[in-house]
Amino acid sequence: MKKNKNYTLFIIEDNEAYSFMLKYKLQRNSEYKVLSFLTPEDCFANMVLNPNIIIMDYKLLKRWGKKILDTFKIYSQKLTFIILSTNEETLDFIPLMREEEFEYVIKENDSVKLSDQLRIKIENIINDKETKELLSYWGQIFFSIIFLIAAITIVCWTIY
Repeated sequence: MKKNKNYTLFIIEDNEAYSFMLKYKLQRNSEYKVLSFLTPEDCFANMVLNPNIIIMDYKLLKRWGKKILDTFKIYSQKLTFIILSTNEETLDFIPLMREEEFEYVIKENDSVKLSDQLRIKIENIINDKETKELLSYWGQIFFSIIFLIAAITIVCWTIY
């Protein structure tokens, strides 16, 4: 993970105590700015803060339907979702996982275990995004150099 870079995380969880616990555990990392919301509408009102990751309770996703993910994607194609679910709910959203790209974490009663799982998942997402950005950057440099070499070769052939 890049040092001194801040990431904005949104939590959408209608259980205030659970939401508070998640926010408390996650914001212990100084790189994370964490905001929590009880409803997707509250979250939508704050999308100008450009979250990197949205952590959302599966029950809310189920209640609001797939349209909520599409609405969030209108704001940013770079958004990543982490869905929190119980073991029983996991089978319910497997078909949705095939359609959408998102991560999931099983809700744990042990807050330390849950926060560790979330932290690892968030770090993996961020590292993957940074690796893709880096590869894209170096890919552009590589193709620019190839183009420059080809242009110089063509110019040299035309002159001689």
